Amino acid sequence: MGVKGLQGFVINACPGACTVVNLKEMAEKHVISHPDSSPIIVVDAMCCLRHWYTPDFWVCGGQWREFLASLEDFIKAFTTVGIKLVFFFDGVVEQKKRDEWVKRRLKNNKEIARIFQFIKTNKQQPGRGMFFIPSGLATFTRFALKALGQETICSLQEAHYEVASYGLQNNCMGILGEDTYYLIYDTSPYLSISKLCLDRMTTVMFSRQNLCYTLGLNVTDLPLFACLLGNDIVPEGAMEGFRNKCVASYSSKSQGYDKRTNTILAVSKYISNVPCSYNSLKDLEDVGKSMCPPSEQIAKEQHARAESYMVYNVLSSGEVECSNTLEDGDDTELPAQALVYHPARQHIYSILLESRKDACGIYPVVKEWFVYAGNPLKQPELVHPVQLDTPGGTPSLRTLWLSKEPQVKMQRYCTFLACFHLQDMAEELQALETPVAAVCCLLIYLNVQVDSLSLEDLNAFVAQTLCLQGKSAAQLKDLQLAQVDSRAVHLGFLFIRGLTTLVTANSACGFPFNMDDLMPWHVFDGKLFQEKYQQSHRRCSVEEVFEGNEGNFFLKIQAGQGGWGVSPLPPAQPGRGRGEEFFYSIDFSGDIPPLKSME
Repeated sequence: MGVKGLQGFVINACPGACTVVNLKEMAEKHVISHPDSSPIIVVDAMCCLRHWYTPDFWVCGGQWREFLASLEDFIKAFTTVGIKLVFFFDGVVEQKKRDEWVKRRLKNNKEIARIFQFIKTNKQQPGRGMFFIPSGLATFTRFALKALGQETICSLQEAHYEVASYGLQNNCMGILGEDTYYLIYDTSPYLSISKLCLDRMTTVMFSRQNLCYTLGLNVTDLPLFACLLGNDIVPEGAMEGFRNKCVASYSSKSQGYDKRTNTILAVSKYISNVPCSYNSLKDLEDVGKSMCPPSEQIAKEQHARAESYMVYNVLSSGEVECSNTLEDGDDTELPAQALVYHPARQHIYSILLESRKDACGIYPVVKEWFVYAGNPLKQPELVHPVQLDTPGGTPSLRTLWLSKEPQVKMQRYCTFLACFHLQDMAEELQALETPVAAVCCLLIYLNVQVDSLSLEDLNAFVAQTLCLQGKSAAQLKDLQLAQVDSRAVHLGFLFIRGLTTLVTANSACGFPFNMDDLMPWHVFDGKLFQEKYQQSHRRCSVEEVFEGNEGNFFLKIQAGQGGWGVSPLPPAQPGRGRGEEFFYSIDFSGDIPPLKSME
């Protein structure tokens, strides 16, 4: 991230630029120098995700309760020494960074293909060297942090600018991340997440002043310096000719330095020799025009409740994206999650864009950058919203989001269900506990959309949801798997992406559900799903698959029927075991019309 090679340069070629610091001592000094404010560290959450995800298993769909526990430990370590954390998440992908975003996602596709090849060959999860962040982690982490009482901000523009701006404007004691942008911006001290030791509360602080001293530059020269070297905005190749000229004229090349170090020194030498006036910088402006970062940092603004940036993006720019998902591109029977949830997204977009239809009743299209095997990402896919099939038409956003009328509560709920063609089952679903209702919605939708989904698959999903109740993070961590099934990996992340779709629909419909009830740590565990999937496909007994919870869940199957129906059961009898709040039945005899893409 940031300027390629710059952090390595600082570590290896800038004496005194990297200092081990004790965060508790820094906080104490900060209080003395800023007695009217608490010590605050701004956290670039996107840089920290892979460091926060400490569970051993990452390939099965996510160990969400273990992850939540690790976040709690992280926060507690800082609050214990009196440090407040403010977390920032990327809320948009700016157009000037789209090419770089696409490049990285296509590279990730190749990594995912290698992961699945390893699983198929070895029936095991790859080692940490092939680690890939569980799909949906960024989305659900912001909800987790909010649930843990942390201030969480989703950026309206490039997050680096807002992080740096927040740090400067609020006299923060540091910025925690792993990105050389925080060396370039004149803001709070840059602290390394990769060097953080929670036990001792120490990390490495990078000195912007020492970097400038080594380069012979002023702090105000650093943004131009970053552009000429190449970064996420300016492609490295765009200025290659200019850099080669700098290196050719650089008289102090050292045999002890590598090519990148000599390039950095040569470019900085060139900048330092240019007088700081408009005319003398004109030649640089000509080659670097429109490539430099904005002259002023974008003001910090919080997304509404930091809950779903997709809603904001649809309304503000009509353009959305979804990064890579751990799914098997070679499995022709299991479709990509982007395609599975496409019809639901069409309905969600129609809710958000209802007031923007033209005179002919046509919605504006939404540009989607959804990553999946076979999508070259050369241009966005144009998605046409599809109106809901609800009596009285689609409610306005004003009604869904602002109305206090009692009847609107049910209207929000039915509108949410209509995104998945389940509006006729509102009464039955409302009788269930919210997490159960969410799982029912998702499994019914998947059963209709994915032709290859089997009864064994559905049993596995239901069993892991029931058996998850009452299991602690420690118990789940101790769960051992003899092997890993690649199809179950794909299904696990298909379920997780389904939860993010529920979250988006919930946001669009005015929050008929408590958002916390849609979180994966309540309804899903990757290892547990793998275990139940393998037991179900081995035709193990109901008692073994459901761990004594089978009395709380009944399947009624009628051959030849593809629809689902859901109905609540009478109150539990005493002594039924865990999961009594999950009393319901799934009935395959219902007739629910299949959802198909309507473009």
